[in-house]
Amino acid sequence: MGSLSAKLRRAQWKLGRRLYMTARGEPQSNLPDSSDERYMQAATLAALGDGPATILDVGANKGQWSSQLLGLASTALRSPDRLHLHAFEPVPATREVYKSKLAATPGGDCATLHPLALSNAAGTAEIAIWGETAGTNTLSFDDSSVGRAQRVLTIETTTLDSFLAEHGIDHVALLKIDAEGHDFLVLQGGQASLAAGKIDAVQFEYSHRWIYARQFLRDVFRLIEDLPYTLCRIRHDGLEHIAEWHPELERYFDANFALVHERVEGRYAIHRGAFDGGNTYA
Repeated sequence: MGSLSAKLRRAQWKLGRRLYMTARGEPQSNLPDSSDERYMQAATLAALGDGPATILDVGANKGQWSSQLLGLASTALRSPDRLHLHAFEPVPATREVYKSKLAATPGGDCATLHPLALSNAAGTAEIAIWGETAGTNTLSFDDSSVGRAQRVLTIETTTLDSFLAEHGIDHVALLKIDAEGHDFLVLQGGQASLAAGKIDAVQFEYSHRWIYARQFLRDVFRLIEDLPYTLCRIRHDGLEHIAEWHPELERYFDANFALVHERVEGRYAIHRGAFDGGNTYA
């Protein structure tokens, strides 16, 4: 293929990919201040009012999501006796950045930072460090990717079920998971809590890093079978309900999804669409 043909093909590919992703409603950014994550926070907080409430930030990284949440919360809710924000960050250097950011955030004293990773089992695990404060450090990697890491660090893990039991937490308003491909294993570790209805809503990230964990969105559908949770994709202005798994979902584009308990569906603007025979959703 000549250089001109290659350039033309790349241009067509980029245009086609952009049109396809726009039609699907894929987010242009998957950072905490992107509109979809902000919507989930704002809608949840609006329903909570002045609390009290417990919220979990799994994969807290440098504190962007926690800080944004506190910025959206009411002044009355931003009090340690009203809001209990539990954050989990296993990488030491990243924890220090989180502490500094929350110390400078109004309501930062609502947050408790735990030097743990949530997973599907308690014990220890290895995390690949791409950078000391990188948002891509992950427990889900394989031999083809670990060689690019700066180092591998052994960290402590626990499960969501164990953590809630140990801390006497019976109700979680929002569980946010951004675990760089390890997200489904965090959900697996909370199966009993989900079955007991302890969690109102879950926000979790889905991306190409799920490939390294050998996980699919289909696994999430199977996890919540017979449970009163709805699986939705988070959009900038609401949620898109997805009634059942469809192969068109497995594209591994960075996006955030939600599990919403039926008792709190009224908190969110939920569009109930469906896939058709042409593999399109509307």
